[in-house]
Amino acid sequence: ELELVHKKVVSGDFIIMMTDGIIDTFKQDEDDDKSIHTFLQELKSTNPQEIADRILDRAYAICEGIPPDDMMVVVSKVW
Repeated sequence: ELELVHKKVVSGDFIIMMTDGIIDTFKQDEDDDKSIHTFLQELKSTNPQEIADRILDRAYAICEGIPPDDMMVVVSKVW
C-alpha cells in the first residue's frame, strides 16, 4: 500500500527511506523497547552513510543475521 506524505524540509534535514523489512524488524525487537523513531532520535551522526549503516546494522542485529525480508535504507541530507 502506498502512502503519500507532504512535509516541508529545510537545509540540514534528513530524508530517511527504508523498506518495510527494516521497520518490521524493529517492531519485533523484544530485547529493546526502542522504536525506530526513538533509535533515530538517539543517533548523533550527521553523515548520511553512517546513519544508513547504523540503521541497517541494528536491524541486522535484531534479526540475528537472518533477515526476514528485504532490508534497504537510503538517507539523504538536504542542503
